[in-house]
Amino acid sequence: MDISKLYKVRTTVIEMLTDRGYKMPTNVNVEEFKVMFEQGAMDLTDKDKTVHVFFYNDVKTFTKKDLETYFNMIKEKYENAVKVIFVVRDKYNSMVDKEMIKPEYKDVEIFLAPTLMINPTKVRLVPQHIVLNDDETKEMLERYKVNRNQLNWIKSNDPIAKYYGMKKGQVIKIIRPSPSAGEYISYRCVV
Repeated sequence: MDISKLYKVRTTVIEMLTDRGYKMPTNVNVEEFKVMFEQGAMDLTDKDKTVHVFFYNDVKTFTKKDLETYFNMIKEKYENAVKVIFVVRDKYNSMVDKEMIKPEYKDVEIFLAPTLMINPTKVRLVPQHIVLNDDETKEMLERYKVNRNQLNWIKSNDPIAKYYGMKKGQVIKIIRPSPSAGEYISYRCVV
């Protein structure tokens, strides 16, 4: 992947983590990024050191062994509990998916770099999405007299659900423009 595409990916990652509430550093310009790329210093950490983004830019497939190695390296470097996000250049093998089910990887996410070239929340055709916290979800369920399993679904691997780091059972509010009502609000539960 060329440097300009990796720069777009890095920009989207910073926007994504800022939208999730992390205090991320401001992005660098393309020239500074080229220097960082040449030095192998593309990884990101928020200001509170609660999330670490590791860019795996090797041409070989990301394997279970790579996951274990880099995950342990990051855990040693950051003693406190830290969320880890791997941005993988092309692909990873099926053993990685099986490994990710283990409890020690509950705070680990993997993104393919091409999926982060465009911020899905900035696409004009994608309606506004708002992740509800537990209190807002409870209030909404009581107001409409429904339970979570009566809501429409959104898959956990949906680009918007992945962008916001949503887990199964969380609820998202979707606001769409409507010619007759002004706006149409719906809710979806992550499955």
